[in-house]
Amino acid sequence: MTGFTGKKARVAVVGATGIAGQEFLDILRNHPWFEVVAIAASARSAHKTYAEALTTASGQVAWYGGGHVPAEYASMMVQDAEALELDGIDCVFTAIDSEPAKRLEPKYA
Repeated sequence: MTGFTGKKARVAVVGATGIAGQEFLDILRNHPWFEVVAIAASARSAHKTYAEALTTASGQVAWYGGGHVPAEYASMMVQDAEALELDGIDCVFTAIDSEPAKRLEPKYA
């Protein structure tokens, strides 16, 4: 990014509870250009904290990034991807299957 002014772009990650979404979050963690300000997933995970959304019925946390769910994400509320609030979001990263992407990505654009 040439001409970077030091102000981080505010981003959302959609599909954040899946393995690919978790990879996005891991890569964006402490990134010099991006700040994750919103996470979204399916209605099943929405309205839970990210840590709650990743916790299985048996109590296991399904975080694939190694170690623990990063503290900066654990308490973030997961939004429903269908109703993602885009105010103040500069960029949306999606880690979702092609069928939902066909429907959702035009909304985000």
